[in-house]
Amino acid sequence: MTDGDGDAAPATTVHCHGMMTRRLALGAFAAVVLAASSRAAQPPAVPRSNFEDVGWRELRYEAHKWLLGAATTTRLELVPAASVALRTAPGNEGVPPGGSLVARLSTITDLPFGRAERAVTWFDPATGAALQYEKQLSGRKPALRDGRYTLSGVHVWRTDPAGRDQADRPPAAWTRRRDGHSSPQPPVPPGGRLVDSYTLLYLVSAARLAPGAELRLLTVSRERLVELRLAARQPVERKLHYDEARGDAVRRRDGTLSVLPVEVSARPFGDAPDGPAVDLAFMGLRGALTVYLEPATRVPVAVVGRAEKVGEVTVRLVSVTLADDPQR
Repeated sequence: MTDGDGDAAPATTVHCHGMMTRRLALGAFAAVVLAASSRAAQPPAVPRSNFEDVGWRELRYEAHKWLLGAATTTRLELVPAASVALRTAPGNEGVPPGGSLVARLSTITDLPFGRAERAVTWFDPATGAALQYEKQLSGRKPALRDGRYTLSGVHVWRTDPAGRDQADRPPAAWTRRRDGHSSPQPPVPPGGRLVDSYTLLYLVSAARLAPGAELRLLTVSRERLVELRLAARQPVERKLHYDEARGDAVRRRDGTLSVLPVEVSARPFGDAPDGPAVDLAFMGLRGALTVYLEPATRVPVAVVGRAEKVGEVTVRLVSVTLADDPQR
């Protein structure tokens, strides 16, 4: 599980760093286009607010297939921008916070065969613009990755163990270190901002797409610019079982509920709509996927896609902690 219609709103776009090739890589987004029927991506000159704050603060998911299982917990905090220590990207201008608050999204994923992933991403909750991330993989191929988003890409610091004798030691003891700046091709359009793909569930929820609306974003996969398309379909019914908590109160959502499907797919930027798909590798799922939202709370209650060598997999919500504000 680790590794908007004809009368469109003013176009905006969002770009992302190429972390999509990693499991549970939610990589990055920038400059968003809300248009249901437009096919052309029109990068804006200036980014604007595209998202409303989501009504959830913690999501817990599980996936089971045959004898294998995985679990992911995602936590969201809004913190003062002044409290976030942003790194300096050598030779490049880092993306600054867009307001007084920064969203901090932490994801903890436990995978089969002793593998695990820990990630923290900081981004602008109003525009989705990514600021910085820290990601650590443990198990078969341990690694540590830190990234600082810039106006043209992302500067990445890589730390790995130099041999098997270091693999079981903490990252501070690893001696294989390197860093460099990565810029997508074609370049990020003027005014575009990258956002980290680990924030995909936040973006799907916060965009508040109505049935028939689309959200188009630009992301990066393996150094290439990719158009990411979120398309909201008509509500359907699904059987769901999860706990919903707000403060000290907990209620069980159990049974058949009406949910909003949002289809997520990606293709190289500039290609025809029927061109080759790009593999998102989100939550360990390959290719296109569907996120199901509970309409009232906009909580992502399930993610459905295909996993390599396993086939179709449903990542199910086990529990959600809602924001304290009852209006959300």
